[in-house]
Amino acid sequence: MEDSAQLKDIHQAWISFVHEFSSIPGEPGLGLDDRGLSTTANMYSAMIAQGYFNSDILISTFERNPAVVQDKDYDYNAYDPANDVYWDPIFVADLETGSNVSYAHIPLVGDRMVRRWRVTGAASLAVFGNRGPADGVASADSYSCRKNGSWIGSLVFNDNHLETLSATAGLKIGGGPDNLFNFDPDLNSLDQVLAFTKEVKDNQAVLQHD
Repeated sequence: MEDSAQLKDIHQAWISFVHEFSSIPGEPGLGLDDRGLSTTANMYSAMIAQGYFNSDILISTFERNPAVVQDKDYDYNAYDPANDVYWDPIFVADLETGSNVSYAHIPLVGDRMVRRWRVTGAASLAVFGNRGPADGVASADSYSCRKNGSWIGSLVFNDNHLETLSATAGLKIGGGPDNLFNFDPDLNSLDQVLAFTKEVKDNQAVLQHD
């Protein structure tokens, strides 16, 4: 229940962010749109810097990866829009070397940014959730799965409702199954993918799982 509440609060914070900034396009001080910076670390760090939530809400109560820990020393003074700085660059989201966040999300690049990352109220579109294993294959070797190798997770959808799933291909769009933790070529670029964006290359998200 605590994990689900945190996910709902994170998504609600993003809804507030969108409503606040979408009404003032081109406002001085917001900086240029650089999709190459649309990584998981920068996305969450920017929200903390502007006070939409604190760093503690980003750590799942079921976190098993020892590399994932709360950022207890977030530098709020790093936020300096006048000099085009919008987050603390020390905040990290790398599941191999160190991360200050637990939760996966839709990548903020390409068609998924243009068509999916919107406040549409779509009840079938998952936007945040617990991490899942690479390629959606549950395994005890993945920190995102239970020790017995099974996966279960909470997802928050675009209408802010929550669901708990126990299968990595539990959602259906376009009449077919959608693997939540892998790109599905048959669904073009509109499939639902939840992961970390470690970096962005050629406007493509480099996904990361653990």
